[in-house]
Amino acid sequence: MKSIEDKIVTKYFDKLDRRITGWLGEYGLLILRVCLGIIFLWFGILKFFKGLSPAEELVRNTVYFMDPDIFLPILALWE
Repeated sequence: MKSIEDKIVTKYFDKLDRRITGWLGEYGLLILRVCLGIIFLWFGILKFFKGLSPAEELVRNTVYFMDPDIFLPILALWE
């Protein structure tokens, strides 16, 4: 049998859980979109500076149809 304190704590955490879940349901998708946009911008900006992007070597080794020095800024703008 639960004590009164346990019931009060459970009721408090249930109420808090509902508020957090409701807030995340309302704003969660927006927050995820903004965070993903920041990540894309960050990795795109890094491609403008030679040697800073972790994907630069991969692009240089795999892009054969265009000069990588020309393709990297185009890829950065696209991202």
